[in-house]
Amino acid sequence: MPAREIKLLTILKTFSKEELKEFEKFIISPFHNKGRNFKPLLGLLKKLYPDFPADKLTSEKIYKKLYPGKIYDRSRSSLTIRVLFSQLTQLAEDFMLIKELYNDENTLVRNNLKFKVNFTNKSLNIFAEKPLIDNLKLLEDYIETFKESNLHVLTNENLVQLKVMNADYETVLDLREQNILYALNSAFDQIYFTVASNLVLIQRINRGLNGVNFYKHILNNIDPELLENFVYNDKKGTKNIIIFNYYVSRFILNNDFEDLKLIDKIIDFYKEIFPSLSFENKHSLFVRLSNILIMGSHIDTELFGYKIHILSEYILKYNCYSEKEDEMMSGMSYMNIFVNKEYFLNAEEIKQFISDNIKYVHKRDREYTEKISEICYCIKSGKYEDGLKMLSRINTNETLYKIIIYRYKLMLLYEMKMFEELISNIDSFEHFLRNNRLINNFMSSMYLTLCKALKLLIKINLNPENIITNELETSVENCKNKVFYRWVKQKADEIVRK
Repeated sequence: MPAREIKLLTILKTFSKEELKEFEKFIISPFHNKGRNFKPLLGLLKKLYPDFPADKLTSEKIYKKLYPGKIYDRSRSSLTIRVLFSQLTQLAEDFMLIKELYNDENTLVRNNLKFKVNFTNKSLNIFAEKPLIDNLKLLEDYIETFKESNLHVLTNENLVQLKVMNADYETVLDLREQNILYALNSAFDQIYFTVASNLVLIQRINRGLNGVNFYKHILNNIDPELLENFVYNDKKGTKNIIIFNYYVSRFILNNDFEDLKLIDKIIDFYKEIFPSLSFENKHSLFVRLSNILIMGSHIDTELFGYKIHILSEYILKYNCYSEKEDEMMSGMSYMNIFVNKEYFLNAEEIKQFISDNIKYVHKRDREYTEKISEICYCIKSGKYEDGLKMLSRINTNETLYKIIIYRYKLMLLYEMKMFEELISNIDSFEHFLRNNRLINNFMSSMYLTLCKALKLLIKINLNPENIITNELETSVENCKNKVFYRWVKQKADEIVRK
């Protein structure tokens, strides 16, 4: 018997006698049965319920019962029976969905559907708010699961849509602040999504907290103890993960890399909860921390960057990644750690790092990340021609990779004294930094500093008699706390010694 027919019988076995009667009424309705009469087939199956013996359910026996007097054709007649079973299976599934929809436990889902029906019809917009308000009242009494908490967030988001349409901006602000708290419970990334999608809205409201400052204000003014009232706690450590994400998000949004106490707190908390987490949660926290790694390697590298260096050692020592396809890290996560390592490791240590960790990078990203890592090794070990050859074979549209590739190319061209080509590439890099909308002001400013330092180094190389000591010192100082600082300082020291 085909799978579709077996599925129908399996569904019917779950029905009580009362439900079978209700299902019969359901299929009689012309709204559901789409012009086909399924009552004879269901009537036949009801007689065989609940055992449905296989010897009485052959295509031929069913056909002769449904179409008495007609000759059974093995090809066409069996196809007719299969089509009937398939369509009746679909109706059985629709019947179960409708029954489930009207189950009292699904009031929240039903109200959400009512909202969508009213919201998408302009004539019914005025009725769209009530089912949302009803849901919020139901959710006020309990937020016990991820599903319920997430539904609270979505309900508030839908309510915001209505308030924006009605230009009720004061209510929108209140809803947003409340939503941040519930988002902490279920989907912390909601903060980032709302930052990205609602900047214009927040600016229109304009309470003096425009753009991302609105979310900084909320994060900085949430008492961590208040989270206890909103956060659903379970055996997987959800509460700890959410509080950890809260600190990380505060750290990133404030961009406050001088607050070493906060990063210490993040590191300690991470080490405390990491061993007990599932792979999915370890992966999520690793991605968040790798973002801090790349930011830390650019700011106050000697102090903050070293802490990040130690943290990355811990991550890699106890990492959750393996060579299984579903347990590999993304190329971006790997590069975030690698760029930090570049500052602190020598050539042989870089080579060892690549050997130890590249196997954990997902296969789709491994080729780019390995080549970029090898280029760094070439720079560290003085194999400049090899590095330039590798670099010429890399082609990627990923902005972060492009920035690293640009930087390595400038360093390689300088080491090989190819100043004319270097000047051309500096101009190209500056244009890329100033015109790529995906690059923030901080990142653009940092690498423009490198370009400026290189121009001065080229100028002195081409005219050694005219060393401008003060200007060179200022140029090197401006590169301080950047991932390329040690290299720039080394090149400047070489010129001074000459």
